[in-house]
Amino acid sequence: MTAAPRTAMDLARVLGPACGFVALEQVLREHMFGADEESIFSCGYPRHAPTRVPEAVDELFTPTIERMVTGSAQARILTSAISPFSESYAESRASLNLHQLGLRDFSQQIDVFDGHRLLTRLDFLHRQTNVVLYVDGTQKYVDAGFDRMNKESHQHNRLLAMGYKVVRFKFNEVLSLPSFARKLFAQAPELRRFCGKKLAI
Repeated sequence: MTAAPRTAMDLARVLGPACGFVALEQVLREHMFGADEESIFSCGYPRHAPTRVPEAVDELFTPTIERMVTGSAQARILTSAISPFSESYAESRASLNLHQLGLRDFSQQIDVFDGHRLLTRLDFLHRQTNVVLYVDGTQKYVDAGFDRMNKESHQHNRLLAMGYKVVRFKFNEVLSLPSFARKLFAQAPELRRFCGKKLAI
């Protein structure tokens, strides 16, 4: 039996850094917000949550990393980039891809208002360029059907009218860094000049 932080780090060693990254994000998310995803969705995130992330990461993972005999260097690299705001496996993989490309200044789960009405919550937003990334799974369309598709079509058109550029990724596209990068830079080439130090895993 091991604690959740150590189990997530062991997954990185056994299944690879991408799987470990996803697990680390989920452990951090539950630590900060609890396990009731319906409540998180309906209530939203605490206003000051982003500023609490470094402290929460340190509190949750540093003691475990300091006790590790092997793998501590990789664990430090991965925990330096994790966020509690990824709401799915696919979003965690997209977040990891962005860090591997050196794009570390995307914000997650950003509410956009159309007047006084909430229009949508963005999966990822690059504020300097107004580039929006959505990571789409197919299950939500199976569950909600055409109503969901029509709603998202309206949201997409309003975002374009408000000056945003929207790039949508299918699940399979976030599983491959080269595929993700090709699509991202083909549709939003302006992001290239914001690439900094890449996360080396």
